[in-house]
Amino acid sequence: MPQWDDPGRRATAEQDMHVMLEVQASGGSALQYQNELDTVLEQLAEANHRLERLYDAAETGKIPLADLATRIHELRNRQEEIDCSEE
Repeated sequence: MPQWDDPGRRATAEQDMHVMLEVQASGGSALQYQNELDTVLEQLAEANHRLERLYDAAETGKIPLADLATRIHELRNRQEEIDCSEE
């Protein structure tokens, strides 16, 4: 299952939107929060895209999985870092 189809990630994005609305209602800088959120979501989308390409290469046999394992591990760690920065 692609990472962006994960209901947990979708729920996190919905929570972020609620937080943004609360910040805006409280007179805070909703624009700044939105910019930060956009940056995080772009980074997550890029990591997801790269992982998807690696998975496709592994599934089609174009590149042996052993050759991709390190890069896949690095990108999964990057996803976790991005998820932590969302919170």
